[in-house]
Amino acid sequence: MMINEHLFTDYEELQIALTERFISTLSKALVDNGHAVVAVPGGATPVPLFQTLAKQDFDWSNITFMLTDERWVKNTHSDSNENLLRRHFLDATQARFIPLKSEASTASEGQEITEKKLQHILFPTDICLLGMGEDGHIASLFPEAPELVKALDMQSKQLCIAITPPNMEQERLSLTLNALLNTRQLILLIKGDKKRKIYLEAKDAADNIISPIGHILHQSQAPIDVYWTA
Repeated sequence: MMINEHLFTDYEELQIALTERFISTLSKALVDNGHAVVAVPGGATPVPLFQTLAKQDFDWSNITFMLTDERWVKNTHSDSNENLLRRHFLDATQARFIPLKSEASTASEGQEITEKKLQHILFPTDICLLGMGEDGHIASLFPEAPELVKALDMQSKQLCIAITPPNMEQERLSLTLNALLNTRQLILLIKGDKKRKIYLEAKDAADNIISPIGHILHQSQAPIDVYWTA
């Protein structure tokens, strides 16, 4: 494991530190390669970070953003991760964006369309930002999803997969574990004592990896920085 932990007493301090990390990492990528690629999650936790990044005096025009996962709803829907990212970041910057959602009626039908689109992205990503659910899911890789085994298969070259989360209304499209780990820097953003407990339990369970977060923590492909606040 290559895990560096950054613990903060409040979210504002974390936000400042993580913003600085983003800017420095992306600045180096622009110098080295002339462009950068970032994968980010949806949800409420990263919204303050998106808002802070949008206010930075930074040339976003050569930065491509993509999502780690998406609900299969219209991009104007309140549950759409694309909608959230547009409102809190993309609309205020010149950053490029590659959506996971297509015009296909279902995620299963759209999987091949998005797969071909992702093949044109220059992996590895420079940053892959991940959140974590209280069930240990990351992106839309849910513990009880019937597609989970395939999504976690590191021998597969597949980059995205349609997911039918148990007991949830909306079908989703998620990056696979292979795609998530194909990054120069994984950043795990977690908030609250309950999620920290889940993270620590997964971190300590090297001999019994059960949850999707465990597969992120117990790998040697990508370095991980964990940013946590209460």
